[in-house]
Amino acid sequence: MKALICILVVFCCSFIHAAERRLDNLTFRHFSTSEGLPNNMVHHIYQDRDGFIWISTFYGLFRYDGYEVRTYKSNLYTPGLLANNNVLCVAEDRSHHLWIGTHEGLCMLDKRTGDMRRMKLEGIDRHRVNEILVSKGNQVYCGYIRGVACYDEQRDTLLLMTRKNSKGTVPERVNVQAMLEDEQGDLLIGTWQDGLYRYAVKTRTFTHYPQEEVKIGLVALSGFAWRNMDWNQWKRSAQGTFFFGQETYHR
Repeated sequence: MKALICILVVFCCSFIHAAERRLDNLTFRHFSTSEGLPNNMVHHIYQDRDGFIWISTFYGLFRYDGYEVRTYKSNLYTPGLLANNNVLCVAEDRSHHLWIGTHEGLCMLDKRTGDMRRMKLEGIDRHRVNEILVSKGNQVYCGYIRGVACYDEQRDTLLLMTRKNSKGTVPERVNVQAMLEDEQGDLLIGTWQDGLYRYAVKTRTFTHYPQEEVKIGLVALSGFAWRNMDWNQWKRSAQGTFFFGQETYHR
């Protein structure tokens, strides 16, 4: 165990040192309200397939094209445009739809037409969307403060994932904070206080990992180690960074 800890410490130090050397060669431009950003309270930054930068903030969603900023928010001129102006996350699917997660629900922007739709989800009492993931197969998943939902394209509706339509230990009424698609196409789901879940897409089965032993919150997931090492998976939480062997994870 001590040898493993030493190896992990050496790896982390080496990674941080390499990252610092790369950062030394980068040039950063400070972009704030004085440079045109409507406000500085930024939750999330996302670059879409067309190269636009989408900035999710406490006071609306902003699109930056390298020259100017366009604002998307509900106000006197566009009442009800967003479910809530506190935008937490965005993601784009292959159909040129931009999915927008807000404090009070999900919206979908059709980038081809400019039309904005509110996407209602039945079965939960709080609609804050903390995370949106579009899989390699173009399936849209949404991590809510009260569970996980997916978009049914044929029915054009959101489906809350429950014990009625999924197998295993379904994260019902769980505060989902982060989602990541692994090499097998399965989902890793980080939560605020309920540890980690894995969703096997082919069998529609949830596994609670690592079961009852983990009480930490996994508020962010990084695929760095998974993509670069075939024997480790990164899981970052508010209380530290943890490594788990692949043979344990895929039990």
